[in-house]
Amino acid sequence: MIGLLREMTDFDTEKVLSILKEAIIEGNSTSRYVCPTKEEWEDSLIRECCYVYEENDEVLGFVVLHPFSKRPCYCGVAEISIYIASKARGRGVGKLLLQKEIDESGKHGFWSLTSNIYITNEASCRLHEALGFRKVGYRDRLMKTINGEWMSVVIYELRRHEE
Repeated sequence: MIGLLREMTDFDTEKVLSILKEAIIEGNSTSRYVCPTKEEWEDSLIRECCYVYEENDEVLGFVVLHPFSKRPCYCGVAEISIYIASKARGRGVGKLLLQKEIDESGKHGFWSLTSNIYITNEASCRLHEALGFRKVGYRDRLMKTINGEWMSVVIYELRRHEE
């Protein structure tokens, strides 16, 4: 795999949103029904922890953090979103991105990363487990997908312990 793992810039937003749109259409990895606007998306991010994987000037995947809560006591807790373009899946792009997020988020003071994954998204569950996330919860029939199907969610967490 020859590509570039780098920080996301404002110039990447449209490319990132096109990957998210693909996931929305597929209906098996996001609870979103519609893609956010560029402004909504950018306002939802923790800007210092956003990364893309790029090959030949094409963004093929991204990982970002969203605040878990606005309450100060949760300032070190963030929710991960990671999406890979369908044509790049199964090539290790997700592992590169998630490992980068794990490494860099700790440098920015995050002690807990959480991810809510559809129970049917086995590849994402395996990826998170392979990189040290542990299953901390399960929510049965938590939401309805864009296709109207009930979906259960597995909650994963990666904790950094204070020295």
